[in-house]
Amino acid sequence: MRHRRYLLSLLHSLTVKAGFEFHVYVQTALVILYAVCGYFGEAHQVFDEMPDRNLVTWNALITGLMKWGRLAWTGLSLTGCHRKMLFHAPVVRRGIWCVLDIHNLQVCNARNGKQAANSFKRMEDECLKPNRVTFLSILNACSHGGLVEEGLGFFRKMVNECQVEPDIRHYGCLVDMLGRAGTLEEAEKIALQIPNEIENVVIWRTLLGACSFHGNIQMGERVMRKILDMEKRYGRDYVLLSNIFAGFGRFEDAVRVRRLMDESNAPKVPGLSSS
Repeated sequence: MRHRRYLLSLLHSLTVKAGFEFHVYVQTALVILYAVCGYFGEAHQVFDEMPDRNLVTWNALITGLMKWGRLAWTGLSLTGCHRKMLFHAPVVRRGIWCVLDIHNLQVCNARNGKQAANSFKRMEDECLKPNRVTFLSILNACSHGGLVEEGLGFFRKMVNECQVEPDIRHYGCLVDMLGRAGTLEEAEKIALQIPNEIENVVIWRTLLGACSFHGNIQMGERVMRKILDMEKRYGRDYVLLSNIFAGFGRFEDAVRVRRLMDESNAPKVPGLSSS
């Protein structure tokens, strides 16, 4: 138990060191980890310190409290049946429909894309209108579940049928999903189609990570140039590209990239290098 708490605190420290202390998704993930492990003090502290919270963040805290029977900790002490009615009804009225059912696909079983599809169908059967959070949860589940065609279908439904405008998070799920599946060319096309006003370097870092995993040197170089146009002082980018070169025996190029990192004074996050 003590070992688990130490590992979580170490992970928490690394997110701060990497500059993600105000990143809503990273901090939400910490809330989930602390809450499901029963460390409510830490979960609540991360929650309180977040400048922005979304529905998934609230859902993460509620789910953790329900898992351990600690709703009284928030001033609520209800039976399981009444808890469900309490959290489900307001969400349905607002057309969000996610606290109890979509928490299964986003918080507890985010890797289960089939369950996401079934949950979405039930929502449509109840004539509930999906919103951005709904589609984000489903795209994330499809990404982790390797359901590329299903994920692309949900994205098309979101844009064409439901008239929900995607933001950087939805594009990020698509790029991650395609990158995991090894369809890097499609992932790059999606990244290039993102409107300039919402373009984010994180998208390109996601793609660079996929290039590293699948060993695509040519695209890795293109993506790295794009990243450097946007931001030059993040050591992890250089390390990933250097590792791609090294993996294919191009050690001179690997050294050249490391040299560029040193010249740019980019800090290297500990533990991300293979050397």
